[in-house]
Amino acid sequence: MDATHEEPERRDLPPGIEYRGTHLWVRYGVNGRKFREPCPAHVTSPRAAARWRAERIAQQTGGSGGSSRLKAQVAMDAVIARYERDGRRSLDSARGRAKAVSKAFGHVRIVDLTPEMVDAASARWVGEGLTPAAINRRLKLLRRGLRLLVEGRQLAYAPHVPLLLEKSPEGRYMTPADLAAIVEELPPHLRGFVAFAYAVGVRKRQLARTLRRFVDVEAATIAWPTSETKTETEHVVPLEEGADGTLAIVEAAMAEAVPHCPFLFHSPDCRPGRTPSKRFGCIGDFKKAWATACKKAGFPVGRKHGGFVFHHTRNSAASNLRRAGVEEADAMKITGHLTPSVFRRYAIEDAAAVEARRAALAKRAAYVASLGTTRKVVPMRRAGGAA
Repeated sequence: MDATHEEPERRDLPPGIEYRGTHLWVRYGVNGRKFREPCPAHVTSPRAAARWRAERIAQQTGGSGGSSRLKAQVAMDAVIARYERDGRRSLDSARGRAKAVSKAFGHVRIVDLTPEMVDAASARWVGEGLTPAAINRRLKLLRRGLRLLVEGRQLAYAPHVPLLLEKSPEGRYMTPADLAAIVEELPPHLRGFVAFAYAVGVRKRQLARTLRRFVDVEAATIAWPTSETKTETEHVVPLEEGADGTLAIVEAAMAEAVPHCPFLFHSPDCRPGRTPSKRFGCIGDFKKAWATACKKAGFPVGRKHGGFVFHHTRNSAASNLRRAGVEEADAMKITGHLTPSVFRRYAIEDAAAVEARRAALAKRAAYVASLGTTRKVVPMRRAGGAA
């Protein structure tokens, strides 16, 4: 045999594993039938081939053969059913993602689903303009559905679903001047809402769904229950006094209360019989109004073009709290962050912090320079003790 086509070493191969040329194959038997299959491209070692062989046997034997006929659509149905059972707030967005996953994989048998197929679908979605983060949300939903089938013993093994490498979107700091320019172009009913978000850093959905009963004007606090927070923990924020403080914003909103609407912030369309938005309460989603205000204020529109999005009010609030000298733990309680690592991604450093590190490096350089570079040479003693 030509040396360039010499087969890899066959010694010590696990049972049921063999090489054909330079490619790994597996062989096994199920219910009297014999199978011999090539390993996928990602299986590159005999040990990995043994694991893959075990997975193939489990797929062939699970559920008296029924699992081999299950299609990916069953996994998506399972995960949506679980979201409905648990009353997940993200049910609507999950349905949209499940629809996209079903279109790509719903007709595919789960036993035939390979990482290469998932990568091909991811590449198509990238070509359609989706970000890696958006694609991974779809794929994680598929992963969840497959795990539910395993938990329900409908499936013996969940195939690997590779995710894309993603980077968290960079936050932007909105100066008070930037905020004022945007707020000036917003409709009147949104101005106090945006100013409050800039001061405290509350998430858009949580703030929009604030009910008047969450407000205690005498104690000057708003207390969101666990059902209204992303972290499912109670979030209590004190209100600042003063003409431009958050207490004044809330008092103005409370003064506009109407009997037929329980929300703190209202849309001009608020009227008896109107159904509020499930996600954003009476005030509704105002992406278009925000984009229009940014454009009129002279800023690019959208994150992709380097512009401001509403979520940057959260970045700015965290940054202002830290720059003002507020302890990290106290700042996190105000913004509603649970972990320091996430909070630190939001708190954007200012030029003063960079200059402080520059000064620290200058001190280090001065110290090293003070040590000098002259070396004192001590002659070695000659043999016999003579110098």
